[in-house]
Amino acid sequence: MTFGYFNILGVDSLKATFTNSGEPCASDYIFINPYPDCELYENKLAIYTSLEKKLDDFVKVSIASGKANKISIWSRDLTTRRFVGINENTEYAGASLLKLPLMIAYFKLAEVSPEILQKKISYTVNPNLYSGQFFKPKKELVPGTEYTIDELIERMVSYSDNTATALLALNVNADLIRKVQQAVGIEITLDSGETDRLVTARGYGSIMRTLYNSSYLTRELSEKAILYLSRADFAEGSPAKLPKEVVVAHKFGERAKGENSASNTKELHDCGIVYAKNGEEPYSFCIMTEGNDFNSLLSVIQDVSGIIYTEVIKPQ
Repeated sequence: MTFGYFNILGVDSLKATFTNSGEPCASDYIFINPYPDCELYENKLAIYTSLEKKLDDFVKVSIASGKANKISIWSRDLTTRRFVGINENTEYAGASLLKLPLMIAYFKLAEVSPEILQKKISYTVNPNLYSGQFFKPKKELVPGTEYTIDELIERMVSYSDNTATALLALNVNADLIRKVQQAVGIEITLDSGETDRLVTARGYGSIMRTLYNSSYLTRELSEKAILYLSRADFAEGSPAKLPKEVVVAHKFGERAKGENSASNTKELHDCGIVYAKNGEEPYSFCIMTEGNDFNSLLSVIQDVSGIIYTEVIKPQ
């Protein structure tokens, strides 16, 4: 199909000039990207159609069995942009996932003032937030020790260190963090009591694509951000059912509400990038869960991550 006035303008000559492995990639599209890796694009359509059915079935069974009260999933192929979403717009507490925008805020400052990452902050005994974490960091800050902001950022992201996060939050403008959240596509809302920042799997998943495409930070700082995510000390999360050699750059978040109530509701989330097929076919993912037991929610995250990976690498 062609449009007459494009022939006049000569735009039609642009078609079929994009190549895939040296061969012409036929396309009738002019106004959209005509080259999302042609053959792979069609393969991924079948993959993500099948994946959606498997994930939907899994979610229904898991909720019916009581493993979780809510499950939301978002995954996007970063090469072809095919995606799948299950309850992807359901809201959850941001919890530790909000550490990622804080890192991005500091890196945004570092684009103008690189020296900020080497600024040192002395850690005393306060704040000390380790006791409130169910999944505790493998390493903790040592009182009486100075840490650079870059070191605190790595601990915040790689170890999900709440204490390091508190120190960093005290040394940056809150307005900047809000601007970063908006810039990377997170829709932050407050619950009815205005205590929790709420996010969605789809909204948070956009951060991973932004980092991968280095569309907000410089390439150097985007690389550093994902490097820290790849060092996440939470192998029992989304990487648990993936082959050991597969690189997963991810961030998990936990939230316990109503510890003294009968409901005792908990949330556990894990979002990131999986570098499937030696990084040739990377995809982003975000899995958010709510239930009454962290270990059950962890099992859901492991299973969902495994299902996504198995479908993505399945030969066509």
